[in-house]
Amino acid sequence: RLTDGRFIVVDGGFNTGATAKVLADALKEQFGFTVDKRKLSVSSEMKNAGDYSAEAKLYSGISAKFTVSVVVENG
Repeated sequence: RLTDGRFIVVDGGFNTGATAKVLADALKEQFGFTVDKRKLSVSSEMKNAGDYSAEAKLYSGISAKFTVSVVVENG
């Protein structure tokens, strides 16, 4: 979800190996945007809850930068 300009990923057991896939799936589910996971990059490895800078390369010379807030919920 998008809150205060931040894109939120909620995951009960965040798997760092699936970061790009989790982001791509969340973008598709929440906003209807299909972004190839290979076109997504994150400033640092998402190991914990918190805010991370990310970028989606959409077309040649066109990219979108956004903040991803990782919220871990158990249940």
